[in-house]
Amino acid sequence: MKRPVNFILYLLGLALLPAAIRAQQQAVYNRFQYHKYTWKSLHTEAFHLYFPAGYDSLASFASVQLPDIKEAVQRQMGITLKNKPNLVFYPSIDQLYESNIGRNDGQLQTFPTIQLKGDRVLLAFGGSYETFRQQLTEAWVRLSWEEQFKSDAEEQLTNARLLWPAWFKQGAVRFFAQDWPLGDEEAFAAVLQQPPSDWQQVADKALAQAGQAFCNFLRQRYQEDATKQVLFQLRQGKTLARALRLVTKRRMDTLTSQCLALYRQRIDDNHPVDTLAARLERQYKGRLQALQYSPDRQQAAFVLQRDHKRLVYLADLKALYDTTQRLKPFTLYQMPPWLESHSDDPYPLIGWQRDSRGLYLLRPVKGKMKLEHYDLRGQYRDDRTLYGLDGAGTLDAAERDRFLLSAYRRGRSDIVWFDAARLRYTPLTSGTADHTEAALLPGRMLVYRSGYPADSLYHKDTLARPYGIYYKPLGDENGAAKTGDHLLLLDSAYVRWQDPAWLPDERLALTSTLGGKVHRDTQSDIPPQVWPTAPTGQSPWLKDYLAAQKRRDSLAALLREIDGRETPSFLGKLLSPGDAKAKAHLQKDSTRKALAYTRKKVRPYLLQLYSAYFSAQINNDYYINRYQPFQAYLGTFKFPSVGAMASGGFTDLFENHHFNIGYRDPVCCQRYYGAGHRYY
Repeated sequence: MKRPVNFILYLLGLALLPAAIRAQQQAVYNRFQYHKYTWKSLHTEAFHLYFPAGYDSLASFASVQLPDIKEAVQRQMGITLKNKPNLVFYPSIDQLYESNIGRNDGQLQTFPTIQLKGDRVLLAFGGSYETFRQQLTEAWVRLSWEEQFKSDAEEQLTNARLLWPAWFKQGAVRFFAQDWPLGDEEAFAAVLQQPPSDWQQVADKALAQAGQAFCNFLRQRYQEDATKQVLFQLRQGKTLARALRLVTKRRMDTLTSQCLALYRQRIDDNHPVDTLAARLERQYKGRLQALQYSPDRQQAAFVLQRDHKRLVYLADLKALYDTTQRLKPFTLYQMPPWLESHSDDPYPLIGWQRDSRGLYLLRPVKGKMKLEHYDLRGQYRDDRTLYGLDGAGTLDAAERDRFLLSAYRRGRSDIVWFDAARLRYTPLTSGTADHTEAALLPGRMLVYRSGYPADSLYHKDTLARPYGIYYKPLGDENGAAKTGDHLLLLDSAYVRWQDPAWLPDERLALTSTLGGKVHRDTQSDIPPQVWPTAPTGQSPWLKDYLAAQKRRDSLAALLREIDGRETPSFLGKLLSPGDAKAKAHLQKDSTRKALAYTRKKVRPYLLQLYSAYFSAQINNDYYINRYQPFQAYLGTFKFPSVGAMASGGFTDLFENHHFNIGYRDPVCCQRYYGAGHRYY
């Protein structure tokens, strides 16, 4: 008689589940992860986008960029993404930290445990659509990789181990997404300035950079598509060592030794043996995040990242170069420990006072941007809250109680004046393009980096803008946003201009990649009368880049020549008419327009339980660990019969609502069913 009653109670609980969930939610919000937002969704045939209300520009940008990204990733990896990805957009990096999505699932599980996860990636807008497009590309590559190698039920039940190390997976994902840019070459050179004894030490110090450098080494020394071929072998179930041996005919330890020798030679030929940044990292055992000198060049403030923390130091230059003196940080910025990488987080930003009597730190605190003031001893003075901003990328304490910021809000970035006394913002730029990395010559000239990525759907639109350094003479500050700017230096294939700064003698300093090496240039005239030239010689990175580009160009020319020589037969003309390519382009354009953002496609986000986010577990600890209850009156241990706890559940897309069911059958028969709402 008990079983029907329990079954009826179970059905009643299922019927009351939606009402219980609605009762636990607030009336005006449909999301707990970051409760101040109302979330929207854009569903298409190729992807699903989720974004807060008012940030439609992020969804619009992603919808027209993702088709090109999909084709590029498919060409690089040789595989296509079959399942529809779910991309969740947050307005800024600190607001993404408020979410519980992305928690680490690396804890030990009781055998057997099954966890099937859907295709979901979180992205945070950082004030630049150029960087946002790179994040979209890496997200698509990561989803394609996980789809090929995700653990199915059989692999989890048999407790099969991964057949490749983590450094190769992370490095291959970054290599397929962004190739091997010059910035990564310089960062990897900094890692190797402290000579490691073997490859494993390099991987432990810089996991993704080591794998990315290894993939670039395979392409330079062996084959153009060596990493793609290794990926094909891994898909067949082979180990990384065997896959490398099949592709390169070399042992894995031989390849890692050759890779280290190649990059060490580049460092010896083109990099200084020791620098201040390398000494600071070696002395304090952390990664240098930022280094800012005071205007009088007597003090310096720097940020080091170590153990999911960013420590801020302040010192005189004499103490900074003294290796025997150990400085103490005067404040820290905590990083979320459940994320693997924090490269997208620029905080805290450092800005010195013009009189060098103190400095400011800009960082998010509990979801709001805080501007904190410290003296030269690192003592806290006061702080201000910058309301209405999602984030910032540049901080310049140009005047007393006035700050120059490259700030962004609702997917739009501008250079603004912030008046701390009035709590007022005055924009100096306008338009939908990126406006970042600003430098101000007070009362005369504003220089900043700007641009907007093009796409294949709206490439003729005026929104597309070439990236580079722009300048704007300042007259009336209130009308500066309406005045046009002028192009100073334009980015090219591998040349990038960034980090503008005015020197005390009113010369403009810029960081460039001329000659295939990151270095600093100065200009005395705006606009310059003499354009900068590349330094003498070419770096090994530039030689490899030009050689690879020459191979690609020759291959493209050969394909065009072969295509032009083709003479279709009579049957070929019937099966493939002459306007087939034109029709294919029209079909592709119509598909892109169907995927593009429109207001009519946007829907409110509703709670849905997806079968892809399914977990099941059988807990046999009671039997396997042989818990033996003691029978005191007999003085013996009782060995129980086999008992287990079987549980399973469905999870919401945002990991906010969990529906769990279970079955327990230890020594005495007990059964339970449960359903509820849970969040971290």
